Amino acid sequence: MQALPIISAVVTAASTVMGAMYQGQVAKNNAIIAENNAGRAIQEASVAAQEGDQAAAADIGQMISQAGASGLTLNTGSQGLKRKSASELAARDRGYTVYKGATEAAGYRQQAEDFRSEASAAKSSAIFGLIGGGLDIGTSLVNRKTTVNNNTARRITGGVQ
Repeated sequence: MQALPIISAVVTAASTVMGAMYQGQVAKNNAIIAENNAGRAIQEASVAAQEGDQAAAADIGQMISQAGASGLTLNTGSQGLKRKSASELAARDRGYTVYKGATEAAGYRQQAEDFRSEASAAKSSAIFGLIGGGLDIGTSLVNRKTTVNNNTARRITGGVQ
């Protein structure tokens, strides 16, 4: 019966350490996922920008084709301005798309850093849990020894101390 506090301290320390280790690993895995999401956000933005460039090039090509078929001069006047406007809009759209991807990636990278910090905190918690458990076990042993010594003293002195 006197071993119960020691067993309790061991189980408490073990469960604290195991829980903290589990939380640390979950946080590490989440950091990896967030880093992967950041890379994917950049790739998706790049693909979207390329698709936008291709769509703009197709629109400009169609504009040139229609104007040429109508016998219009392509590099001067309103036709020249249309081509320039279409090119500038495409470049601006590409810039927005890439910026959006970079912003999203930065958010994911921050999330990954937060998860790495959480993993570090969980590791520290496991270490302190282990130290605290060791102290609890030591305290239980000291308390048990004191109880045994008091009982022995009572037996020797016949209950008079």
